[in-house]
Amino acid sequence: MPNQNKDYTESKLYLISYYLYSVILTSFYFILTNVLFVITVFLALISFQERFFTVPVILTAIIISLIPMGPAWAATLFSMKYILENQFYSLTKNYFKAYNKYFKKSLLIWLSILSILILSFINYWVILSTETLNVLIFPLFAIILITVSVGLYVFPLLIDYSLTKIQLLKLALYFSFKKVFLTAFFLLFLIGMVILFVYLPLAVVIIGPGGFALCLQYFCRKVFKKVHAEEEQM
Repeated sequence: MPNQNKDYTESKLYLISYYLYSVILTSFYFILTNVLFVITVFLALISFQERFFTVPVILTAIIISLIPMGPAWAATLFSMKYILENQFYSLTKNYFKAYNKYFKKSLLIWLSILSILILSFINYWVILSTETLNVLIFPLFAIILITVSVGLYVFPLLIDYSLTKIQLLKLALYFSFKKVFLTAFFLLFLIGMVILFVYLPLAVVIIGPGGFALCLQYFCRKVFKKVHAEEEQM
């Protein structure tokens, strides 16, 4: 009987089922820890239609509600790391343990990234309102792409390496350029999820956060190990 149970838990069907279960449950926890953002967006849509508040007030409320997303994303990636290592412990315990463990550092990193993105979008609208600064749109677009790329790598690095915030951001920038094709793949994956959300919002909410975290961790872990091995040989 023990051998039969072991064979069952190591079967492909069991692993696929457990991965799907993990993706859905982790996505739920990601949404749960970002419930402020969900509620704010819902109220913002109502306020925008009924004109209860001005656009700047609505945007400010949405930006504030985005603040907890950094620790939530770090916890999601941490949970996916253990799933990829076939360490099938309590997902709930792992998620909230990581949320507390990486809260401060992930929050500071996320605030840095969020601040750059907000300033970039403000500059974008300023550029659009003038006719003489249109040439700056392309450099600004490049800054946004680089910032998002750094954001994609920095959280998996946070999970795997005990480095300072500045060191993590520098290393994430390094990987963004060194693995440019993988970075492009991640960006296209992210854009695809946004487009899919327009047509299938419920499906993206259910499997999107966990699914993207699983994909991101899978490829990042391979890249980190390969680069580390190359550096040891030099």
